[in-house]
Amino acid sequence: SGLPLDVRAEVLCVRRDACQPGLGGKGGDALGLAVAIRVAGIDIVLNSVRQQVFSPACFTELGIDLAAKRLVVVKSTQHFRAGFDPLAAATVYCDTPGSLSARIDTIPYQFIRRPIWPLDDLDQASPPPQQETAP
Repeated sequence: SGLPLDVRAEVLCVRRDACQPGLGGKGGDALGLAVAIRVAGIDIVLNSVRQQVFSPACFTELGIDLAAKRLVVVKSTQHFRAGFDPLAAATVYCDTPGSLSARIDTIPYQFIRRPIWPLDDLDQASPPPQQETAP
């Protein structure tokens, strides 16, 4: 998501009702209208339904051969691993700002008791006061 970009692109493939296997390879998750384009030698997949990438099918259904790529980038939090780990020599995470940041120390929590692991060093924290229990 974001602001539109003005680019010169070659349209490689258009699919009106593209989908990908859901989590665990079950069912089909709609991607909607999906287009593969090439901009400055980089193949890009665009789709009309906001959806995480679970499966290489997001690329292969649009004619993109992942085995021919040195680098594949997906917009997904963690769900892509099952489908892409068998193809990847390595996985590198890229963090972005927002509520789904993997850097939990940057999230402005409002209603948590401190200290709390993993945000705080519990070895340095004072233990909470003990509550008395009835005999």
